[in-house]
Amino acid sequence: MKSIIKNIAGFICIIIGLISCENINDVHEEYLKWGEEIYTGVVDSLEAYPGNERIKFTWMINADPRITKTVIYWNDGGDSAVVEVNRTQSGIMRMETSLNLPENSYIFKFVTKDDEGHKSLNVEKTAEIYGSRYVSTLRNREIRTIVVQEGNSVKLTWSSIESETLLYTMITYTDNTEPSNPKTIEKKVENDMSETVLSNLKAGDEFTVVSVYQPLGSLDTFEASATVYHVPIAE
Repeated sequence: MKSIIKNIAGFICIIIGLISCENINDVHEEYLKWGEEIYTGVVDSLEAYPGNERIKFTWMINADPRITKTVIYWNDGGDSAVVEVNRTQSGIMRMETSLNLPENSYIFKFVTKDDEGHKSLNVEKTAEIYGSRYVSTLRNREIRTIVVQEGNSVKLTWSSIESETLLYTMITYTDNTEPSNPKTIEKKVENDMSETVLSNLKAGDEFTVVSVYQPLGSLDTFEASATVYHVPIAE
């Protein structure tokens, strides 16, 4: 009886061992399949510089000689651009390209590829491309007071700066001291200036104010819509 029990126990152990080995082989096979996947090197140091309906990218690719292109995807992969890799020497290579795109927020995905269909893991970069909607939000620096002074001059007192992206403000007016030879005058107002004096302006004359902005990292500057002022007539 004991002999029969031992034989049964031994048989059960053999069955369990075979099942365990089969499971291990399955895992090993899956591991081998995963390990056989070949990847090209991912892009590195990816930077984005948005502008007015355009964007510029710079990135690095490693020394992997198999890499022949970088593919940029956006709109959930619905759109793409291919940047060919033309190596002139071995080692790390700097890449750059520019795209013209409508104003919007984008998520870009960068993938390197070789000529055999292998590709890298993607690297994402989020960017905001500017346009008319952004420009419509810009405001000119406000003038607190306009004071007419003697000698056909006007003193402007400015409000403080409200945005770190405001670069400077431009004033434009016409000097009609010589009616037969009017001159267009442009005056740049830096952000640290609290007062500006305009010469050769009289009551009723007009001047325009335009503030210039540049978002952090932007390729371009943007102008707010001009505000027109008239020199007040003394009462």
